[in-house]
This record gives sequence, C-alpha cells and structure tokens, in this order.
Amino acid sequence: MVNRVLAIGAVSALVFCGESSRGAPAVFSDISLDEAVARTTEDGTLLIIDFTAEWCAPCKQMDKTTWVDEKVVAWIDEHGVALQIDVDKKRAIANKFQVRSMPLMVVVKEGEEYDRASGYRTGPELIAWLDDVKAGKREVDRLREAAEADGDNGAIDVQAKMQFAQKLVMTGRFDEALEEYVWLWENMLDHEMGMYGVRLSFFVGYVERLVMVHEPARTRFTALRDVLTERVNQPIVNMEQFVDWVALNRMIGDTDATIRWYAEHKNDPKARYLVDRVQHNLERLFIEGRRWEDLLELHPDPASVLEMQIQRDEEIDRMMKEHRRDEGLDAAQVARMKEGQRRFRRMEIATFYGAALAVGKPEAASRLVDLAFRFDESSEMVFDLVEAALDVDEARPDHLDWLEQRLNTDQDTRRANRLRSRVERSLEAHLEDLD
Repeated sequence: MVNRVLAIGAVSALVFCGESSRGAPAVFSDISLDEAVARTTEDGTLLIIDFTAEWCAPCKQMDKTTWVDEKVVAWIDEHGVALQIDVDKKRAIANKFQVRSMPLMVVVKEGEEYDRASGYRTGPELIAWLDDVKAGKREVDRLREAAEADGDNGAIDVQAKMQFAQKLVMTGRFDEALEEYVWLWENMLDHEMGMYGVRLSFFVGYVERLVMVHEPARTRFTALRDVLTERVNQPIVNMEQFVDWVALNRMIGDTDATIRWYAEHKNDPKARYLVDRVQHNLERLFIEGRRWEDLLELHPDPASVLEMQIQRDEEIDRMMKEHRRDEGLDAAQVARMKEGQRRFRRMEIATFYGAALAVGKPEAASRLVDLAFRFDESSEMVFDLVEAALDVDEARPDHLDWLEQRLNTDQDTRRANRLRSRVERSLEAHLEDLD
C-alpha cells in the first residue's frame, strides 16, 4: 500500500522555488510549498493544493469558475492557504503526491496529506468537500455512504459505487476495491443498462490498473475469464459473453489469448460476426504489438474506414455546438478539444500509413496520403506521416519533398531538419544494403 503521509521535513524538501503564480486565480498564494506547509502547520489551518496543467481543460474551467467563486475564496481565506502547482513545471512535487489525473485537489493538515478529491468541482461541491475535511470526514466516507444508499425501489447508484471503488484504489485499499469492482463487473448492467459502454471501456482500464498493483485482483478476474474461455470455444458463441471474454483478457494482461483466438478463427465465416464486434479491440492489440499484416488484414482499405470516422467526427461536432453553449465552454477550450481530436486522427492515419508501407501495400499507402492531406494540410500531418514511415524503416524520397514544402515556422524548420536527417540516413542505409 502506498503511504501518502507526508512528514513536514519531507515536504519541505520539495520547494516551490518562490515562483509567482501570475496567471493563476488570485485565491492561490504566491509562496513556496515548504513555507505553506510550515505556516498552516503552525496555525492549525489547512493547505489546499490544486494540481493543474496548461493542457487540462477541466482545470482551466475551474480557474474561470470554481477558483474565482466568492464563497470559495472566502472559505479559503478563513480556513487556510491555497497553492496551485503545474505538474509539468513541478514534476518532483507531482511525483511526490503521486498525481495520476487532474483536476486533483489535495488537503494537507498538520504537515500530512489528509484527503484528496479528483475531477471537476463546482464552487458548492468544492466547499462541501472542504467542510467535510475540516470536520474530520474524508471523501471516501462520503462516497461509501452514497454507494451503500438505497435508491427508489431498491435501486443501486452504479456510478456512486464506481466512484467509491476508484477512491478505494486511490487510497490504497485494494482488497475493498477488488470486491467493489467484481460486483460492478457482474451486476452494474442489472441496475443501469446505460453503463454498457462505460463497462467495456473506462471500467476495463480501472480494473487493469488495479491488477497491475494488486495480484489478488489478477487472480480473481482470471477466474472470471476462465469461466468464459470454455464458452467461447463452443461451436455456438454468445456474442456478449465473447465481448466480456475479450475485455477480461485486457484486464488481466493476457491479450495474447485474444490474438490467438483471432488467428484461429479469422478465416471462419461463422466467426465473422464476433470479429466485427471486437474490431476496435483487435485494432488496438495489433497496433500495440506492431502486427501490421494483421492490422491491414482487419482493415484492407483503411483510408475508407478512417474517412468515415472523420465524417462522423464532423457530424458530432455539428451536433455539439449548441450543447457547448450550455456547458459554458469558452472558445479556447473548444479549440483545445477540437485540436485533440484532430491530433488523434492524424496519428491514426499515420499509423495505418506506416503499416501499409511495412507490409508492401503502396496503393493503400497512397490513398492514406491523399486522405491525410485532404484532412489536414498542416506541418504536423507531414511530420506524423514521416515519423510513422521511419518507425517501420520505410523512408521514401517523397518524404524529403514533403518536409521541404511545408515549413511555416522556425519550430517547423527545426523539426523538419531533424526528420530530414533521419530520412537521408535511412535512404543511404538502404542503398548500402543494395550494394
């Protein structure tokens, strides 16, 4: 179990360097971390630390709402000191506090970490948590109460139980978290069918992380997987049981079992409906394992698949415009979200481009290049394509032309020059091999 208790001496070794918090909301003090710990320990008040980053959209939204809320400012002014720490600029402090996700707020009481809360919080939500902390109640206690409360007709709040389980993991109570996760895996859809997508995506990741640090979790979920292994090897397979089996393989780190199944059944027409159902999972496994032939076998025409996904992104973007107004997102946040999506698609196109080159499919590669430049003419798109080609040792003379034609800034030039050198070395090495 990770010990989160921070002695004053240990904390004081991590100095905030007295840097100004200019740009941060005025509620945050411009003093060092060790000074803040010493001050609040001496006068018996609380130290509230907000961990943030320039790229964290929810963090930036809290800066504009929660941290300028008059009641939040008044509460902190009366009960303690607040600091804001950028995890990219203060990595040692972020590592000491084991920051894994943001927004993250940590309360230090008498020189020791007392509690932490993650995720976006409104002003009233933040004050409610801080009031509990001041009264000696940790968030895990509140989450436990919510998770155990009976709703209408005995309904269970699945999301509350999931938040409680995550908090148990965060605080090192792995055995309790395991019991909650097993219950959720087996029962959440009986209480909230709307959690179907979450169960097969985010929840799989939650369990996967617990398995990595708690061997009993691997044993327990392996047993659940093994029960389904017998069923997926039957002549007639229940699709939902098969999907669960694939997810469980991911949770316990045995994705080779999924790949072996694919190798045995990929040419069986009767199994095609199962392959189609877990296509996204297989795609991820093939990319992680650099199984380029399998990836292109799964998607013989990747440009068409990716173009449909891009069109779907654009449709979702159109549908979200009115919703964004309700959420109160500003233009900068919307731009960051859109750029994040574009970056993901750029990398996806580049990955398939590298795969097509690696397996000798020039037509597929050419179609991907055409799609790439129709989708995004930026230097970033060029760089992603060239790096993907270099990653599979398939540099082309065309790559030198691309790098020459799309230089817009000094930063582009520096990166392009580095890539150009790598392409030239790769081409020379191939010529030497031919000689």
